[in-house]
Amino acid sequence: TVQDCAQVFILTHNYDFLHLIINWLNNRAYKNKSQFYMIKNKMNDGKRVAKLDVLDKLLKNFTSEYQYLFKLLYNFSPDGTIDSVYHIPNVARKVLDSFLTIMIPDDSNAYQKLEQIDFDKNKKTAIYKFTNDQSHITGKGFDPSLVSESQNVIAYLLEMMKTAFPGHYAILENSIRSSESSTSG
Repeated sequence: TVQDCAQVFILTHNYDFLHLIINWLNNRAYKNKSQFYMIKNKMNDGKRVAKLDVLDKLLKNFTSEYQYLFKLLYNFSPDGTIDSVYHIPNVARKVLDSFLTIMIPDDSNAYQKLEQIDFDKNKKTAIYKFTNDQSHITGKGFDPSLVSESQNVIAYLLEMMKTAFPGHYAILENSIRSSESSTSG
């Protein structure tokens, strides 16, 4: 059994499972012995490389990945390459879906919820198109315009969140600052 092992590695893409493991280990004798890591990918000399890093505190300390995904968008700074933005449409879609569920907790679809948000209609259209179309890329590959589109739409999404629910946005910003200050301290 696992409890008899000196060391166990668990790899997952499933946040719910990760959080279940974190809670389980934090409520057992392993609490101060457990360490959590994440794999981060980046481009290096035109090649994608993976690096093992300490699990972000927002993923470890919150019951949802929402704060962490918001942090990715909040700190988004593309380098002009498609490689730096290919994941952004999916992240933006997850953040938008969570935000809309918080703002309008009914059974309407994302488009209907977005329509109810008091914000610039053209920017809402760009947000919807980007999160709906770009997060479901098919075999055609990525369009180079994704880089500039990502910059614009992420700015719109963050602006909409801040405008529609400033207190919520401030809490998200504070969670980022708190996680970063506890990392450096």
